[in-house]
Amino acid sequence: MRRFGEFDKLVMLIATLADLCWASYMIIASSLKLRFGRDIISPLSLSCQIYVLFNTGNLRLSNGCVAILALMRYMSGVRKREVPMWVWYCLFALHISVCIGLSTVTFVRWDGRRTSSGIICLQFLSEGNVSNCNFYFLICKHWYFHLNGLKIAAKANNELQSVKIFQTQQRKLVFQGSIVIFSDSITFIPFTTTYVMKIFFGYYRPPIVDGFIVWSLTTLPIVNPLITLWLQPEVNAEFWSFYYILTSKFLKLIRSIY
Repeated sequence: MRRFGEFDKLVMLIATLADLCWASYMIIASSLKLRFGRDIISPLSLSCQIYVLFNTGNLRLSNGCVAILALMRYMSGVRKREVPMWVWYCLFALHISVCIGLSTVTFVRWDGRRTSSGIICLQFLSEGNVSNCNFYFLICKHWYFHLNGLKIAAKANNELQSVKIFQTQQRKLVFQGSIVIFSDSITFIPFTTTYVMKIFFGYYRPPIVDGFIVWSLTTLPIVNPLITLWLQPEVNAEFWSFYYILTSKFLKLIRSIY
């Protein structure tokens, strides 16, 4: 169990560092584009390949780590099954290898391309969201029917209060799933549709359309945590607890200065 906790912290640390690296680079790249214009990242240039490395590579690394953490919690907390540690180590090593391999391909094939709006550069080898959707539906399905079983048991014991709680939890789960599916659809359907049209019909996205799609893709990572904070009471409580502790320490620091 101790090794499980240490590995859990390691994966969270790598995901956090990847997000911080991505955010730092995006601040630098955006500042340079504001100062020198979008041609600071010119098509097929080294700067475009570096943009793909930091943007797609770090996001792929972070999302994969989050998926591994979700799977670990699903197996231990929901399925109540102990998975050998070597399985998690192998899965994590495979994920790191895939991230390094796909990022290396960018420089080997020099396939980073700037989009029509000039906002970002993308590589042709991009990961899909099928696995994420499958994991999400698997977890939702299990929790929904698990709650339904608890509700039936509570009815048999005439625990009316428990029945109301389980029904509320089920409604919140369905509502949360609907919001996530709706937000993901709004985000990825335009990008996927226009990409398929480009392959089969030679469609060229106008700069305005491309800018809107890029904006929606970068907005989704902000919306998902807000949904979690809104609908998950445990996470909400931990967030506000951390916020108040951090605020009190900051105010204490300010008072010590003045």
